[in-house]
Amino acid sequence: MGQLAKAVGYFKASNMGMRDWFGYSVALLADGDTLAVEAEGEDSKATGVGGDQNDGSMGNSGAVYVF
Repeated sequence: MGQLAKAVGYFKASNMGMRDWFGYSVALLADGDTLAVEAEGEDSKATGVGGDQNDGSMGNSGAVYVF
């Protein structure tokens, strides 16, 4: 079992919002070390690490969070 699978407790988006649908789909890498979580309704136009998550100008553009 991978380290991520051992440490799972509670995952949440770094910028949760109403109707973002965080967890709409999820994927766990076979080794258990990487988890991808979709937020289909996310509005932010942030890209990459450190993007401006408060810029909600891209209505329902979606996002993937990688843990």
